[in-house]
Amino acid sequence: MKNDELEYNLFEEFDIGVTSYFHEDSLQNLLAAGKINSEAICLSEEIRRIWFRLNAETWTTDQIRTVPSWKQFFAAGDKLNSLLQTKN
Repeated sequence: MKNDELEYNLFEEFDIGVTSYFHEDSLQNLLAAGKINSEAICLSEEIRRIWFRLNAETWTTDQIRTVPSWKQFFAAGDKLNSLLQTKN
């Protein structure tokens, strides 16, 4: 992925969605509808926590690709994605 794509996906697309889609109320609605399970909620909450911690600073694209906290963020996202893919 190109640097500008990475920055756009994170700081434009994901930043907008994490506030609403990863909010506790939204997650509880998805759980009640049977769309996700408790593991997905835990991962989503972890992703949201990490995001808000990381988003409080300014990062270069090189840092986003190499800093361990960002790797943790992407690993949690990959795990959530895999979990949701196997559910469907």
